[in-house]
Amino acid sequence: MTLQELRQFLTTFDYGRWRDQPIGVENALLGSEQIQSARTFADVENFLAQKIGLPVEKGGLIENPQYVEAHQTLRQKYWQYAVGIIPVVGRLNAGCWAKRQPITIENLERVLQDILAKEPNFIPRSEAWGEHLQQKQNEQQARREATAQGRAASALEAELLAAKREELNKGRVKLTKPTMGEALWAQKADQRIADLLEKESTRLANLSFEELQAEKSQLDAKKDQEKASKQYVPGSRPAPTQYKPIPPDYHGEPWSMKLLSRLGGIGTGPDNRLRRVIREWGADQINAAVRANTEKGVS
Repeated sequence: MTLQELRQFLTTFDYGRWRDQPIGVENALLGSEQIQSARTFADVENFLAQKIGLPVEKGGLIENPQYVEAHQTLRQKYWQYAVGIIPVVGRLNAGCWAKRQPITIENLERVLQDILAKEPNFIPRSEAWGEHLQQKQNEQQARREATAQGRAASALEAELLAAKREELNKGRVKLTKPTMGEALWAQKADQRIADLLEKESTRLANLSFEELQAEKSQLDAKKDQEKASKQYVPGSRPAPTQYKPIPPDYHGEPWSMKLLSRLGGIGTGPDNRLRRVIREWGADQINAAVRANTEKGVS
């Protein structure tokens, strides 16, 4: 292999990560017995792969500065994503080279945006993002706990989030299909659940105390319904899932989230007004009525 052939090979090997080696490294490679006896490019590739990670004094390769800078800039700019892990780096590099484009920050960004748009679950969140989210949650928690109502809201939020976590774990097998091996499938399912819980936590944190109470009442009513369904004996009484047809409004007031929030604050336990309404007409009918009115502009 000549010096020109070696340089041409290094330009494409491992997506150009090792191109433009110092002359001393090039001479050491050309003088090696493995290079001299190599019969195919695969032989050369296998030999160079053994040099990755070794110090220069032991025959290691030096990363191309432009390649290193491009990936460092990408990690800094998109710190919320784990763009530095090996599978993601390989996918980003391959995306550039598929279009015969060099590894630059602009080309890496283009590939990254394409992946995020088409496969949003492929690139996991970074540890820094988890720390950032935890800090925001801690700050929100501290603000809420400053008042008695805030402490009650935090308790409601925690209970609702726990119920969501239980629901997602029960339906975990439906989130992704095990087409890529059990271990990777389990990892993607866990990542998907974590993303959904993150969204739910953010949603709950933005609800008012009254809205949290309303959602808690709906959750309690749903549990009551499930419990009654398990206790139902055919022929003893009408099935608990058979509700009365819902009226067009509630005592003259249209069905809305505002109405549900108000009803959730009236009465406690089984006598809570919202729970009584749900027991009479069912959560599905009520939610459908609220959605229909929302589409009409009724808030």
